[in-house]
Amino acid sequence: MFRRSPKRGKRSSSFWDKIPMTRGEVFLATPTIALLIAGVVMVGSASARTAGGSGGLMKSTTLREAGLAAFGASMYFLIRKVPVASMLRWSKVFLFICFLGLLAVPLIGHAVDGGKRWIGVGTFTVQPSEFTKLAFVLAAAAWIAHAERESSDWLRSAYLLAPLFVATLLIVKTERDAGTAAVIFFSTFAIYFAAGIKRRTFYQVLTLAVVGLGFSLVINKYQRDRVKGLFFQNEGWQTFNQQAHQARIGFGAGGFGGLGYGNGREKWGLVANPHSDFIFSTIGEELGFVGAVATLVLLGWLLLGAWRIAMTARRRESQLLAVGIASWFTIQIGMNIGSVTGLFPVTGVPLPLVSYGGTSLVVDLAALAVLGAVARETENSLRTISPEHAGARSR
Repeated sequence: MFRRSPKRGKRSSSFWDKIPMTRGEVFLATPTIALLIAGVVMVGSASARTAGGSGGLMKSTTLREAGLAAFGASMYFLIRKVPVASMLRWSKVFLFICFLGLLAVPLIGHAVDGGKRWIGVGTFTVQPSEFTKLAFVLAAAAWIAHAERESSDWLRSAYLLAPLFVATLLIVKTERDAGTAAVIFFSTFAIYFAAGIKRRTFYQVLTLAVVGLGFSLVINKYQRDRVKGLFFQNEGWQTFNQQAHQARIGFGAGGFGGLGYGNGREKWGLVANPHSDFIFSTIGEELGFVGAVATLVLLGWLLLGAWRIAMTARRRESQLLAVGIASWFTIQIGMNIGSVTGLFPVTGVPLPLVSYGGTSLVVDLAALAVLGAVARETENSLRTISPEHAGARSR
């Protein structure tokens, strides 16, 4: 009754054929754009303290964030068209360049808030550890997929990446960037887990991670203070726990509807980084429960899109790559929001797409563009199967 008449072998057009993006890309790009806009708007309010009353620096901070968002968005739409195979082919070169950047940080790096993580000249600086997150995900996916094709014992071959992996984590850790080191570890480990490592190996790696974390806590007082602040949240609110304590006060002060955009109080010096690591506290204070939930919905939408792409990818390396990026965003979002709400120690990782940041924002958009390329590859491969061919295969 509703059967369509054939059109000389051409596939019937639909709404999705008339737009330059596939369904998976649209599903992922929608919360991405919304979060970018929300980030620029909230950075404009949270960075008011840096204006010193004149508004000049606030405007420059906001304009810089908007410019970086526009640049990252343009790169997003370029990278998504690059074949996934080409990205993976150059992943080792990209990782090598990032590793050289990490080695250069102790020599020519800039220190900010006790952490030496940036290299550059003047106001133009980059953070190599942020690029390393994407580089390791790309390299691990390519390495494991190649090892699976070439060797029956793929895990032994894939372990060749381990020395570089450990060296990278140690270098990032010396930059007092434990949060980024944790994201690199768990996102890369998620790829190995998705590839099917043995249960014994899984527990061995987790044991080593726990031992390494314990050793790090022993030798680093600032990390011990952050863990102490998690379990004793009403102590040290003028010393080691001041920032986390004030962030929770601001977050709770917003109530249901918030104090109003621009009316937050904690950003005027009580919270050290209200426009970067603690942007979610500013959202809760100024936009209240409604704004916080809306932000969480957009972030959940983003993660759902990422995991859908990972679960539907058809090629092995694309699937592993998408799992790594989806895990990266899941872990980083959880760590940031947990730090603000008192469910996790303060880690210093930004909230993806929302927090102020140059390198982190551009790298986040590049990673999401890679996911878009995976979605594009998957849906284009499905479109090449004609209904007649599909019917023949089913018979």
